[in-house]
Amino acid sequence: VTVLAGKLATFLAGAWNVLLKRQDVYRAFERRSQDQLGLFERLYELSYEELCPGDEGVSDLNEELDKHIQPSDVKLKTKKQLPYALRDAAVATRALEGLLLGLLEKEPGIGKPVVGRLKSSLRIVEKAAARGKWPDVSDVLDMARASLVTASHQGILVAYKTIRDSKEVKILKVKNRFRPDAAKNGWRDVNLILEFTTGSAEGMLAELQLQLKLLHDEENRRGNTTVEFEVEEEEDDDDESMWMQSWRQPVMLIGKPVPIDSENESCQQIHGNNPAAQLDKANELDDSSGEASQVNQPEAARHHGRDPGCIGGGAYANTSRPH
Repeated sequence: VTVLAGKLATFLAGAWNVLLKRQDVYRAFERRSQDQLGLFERLYELSYEELCPGDEGVSDLNEELDKHIQPSDVKLKTKKQLPYALRDAAVATRALEGLLLGLLEKEPGIGKPVVGRLKSSLRIVEKAAARGKWPDVSDVLDMARASLVTASHQGILVAYKTIRDSKEVKILKVKNRFRPDAAKNGWRDVNLILEFTTGSAEGMLAELQLQLKLLHDEENRRGNTTVEFEVEEEEDDDDESMWMQSWRQPVMLIGKPVPIDSENESCQQIHGNNPAAQLDKANELDDSSGEASQVNQPEAARHHGRDPGCIGGGAYANTSRPH
């Protein structure tokens, strides 16, 4: 009995030491994650200020977006469980692709569409559970998502107005991260929550991000930086535990940021009143560096050499800034 008691005590002491070490490892991981996240945000904020100094286009964009009446919350018509929500998201993704192709027909050359992959089941469940909604996942609004990369703030404004006036969708919510008080994580874009009003996707929701090409390209230029970081709705920050938040924060930055020098094109050098001309100029920069332009190739844009979800809403970034 004494021998068994001694072995049991030794085992319990060892287990306790392991638990203490795991807590220390977790705290170290959390501190490193926060440090890396802060570094990433500061670098990206620097990119925006360097690439687009004093650009007047953002003022016009903010003024127009401020006119949109923001709902206190998106009113959902029905509750959905995961299998049915994913089925609808697949339909909405196809409809979103058609919407973007129609946008390119109305405004040729306005931007490069990138349709993202469906949000992962694990992430959907996590978000719904954090909000106390599980098994209802209907308020996870970015299961279907896509991006439109434009040359300038003026291009984003034209795209927004075209979508706003479309009969295919209704804009339920606008998140303007070009406002200084809204871009708390350094990333700048316009995030739209859309509801389809016609066709097989009628009543279904999707997320569309309107992004600047120069910012997107600058992130790629940073030595193929790889970051695990996901942009989510702001209300998520209050719902999730610290563990959930730190788990998605970056644990590694690979590659060194490249200093911005005088050879870089700035927003002012390609800005004007014609979004198509702006993007043509921006893509000349790509062509001169040996990269193939895919602006007028919507099919190719969805397979442009990186994870198709990397710049879609909420998707993990891979050599590019997240959704």
